[in-house]
Amino acid sequence: MTTHLHPAPSATAPAATLNPFRWSQRTGALVTGTALTAMVFLSIFGYFIAINGLVTAGDAEKTTDAISASPALWLAGIGALCVVVVLDVIAAAGTYALFNPSAVSSPLLPG
Repeated sequence: MTTHLHPAPSATAPAATLNPFRWSQRTGALVTGTALTAMVFLSIFGYFIAINGLVTAGDAEKTTDAISASPALWLAGIGALCVVVVLDVIAAAGTYALFNPSAVSSPLLPG
């Protein structure tokens, strides 16, 4: 008869958490890569297609007419740029988890 001092580890995976202080380096890399990729496409759409496509430099009347003719595109461009701001914060959290020295298991690093 054997005595177990510690319970056996459970076979279930730990639940995903939104706390970047608890993310592994792999999770940080995936979150950062996904956020940056989404930021590229949303920025291209929001700035170059929606905003610059409707704004005419030096001609306020033509810009007003273009925005009035297509308000959904203008709002979609502004919304895309707002989502880019949120994704920037998410990418920063993922980058923190990626380069967090406490998560690195290297014999060269203390701790």
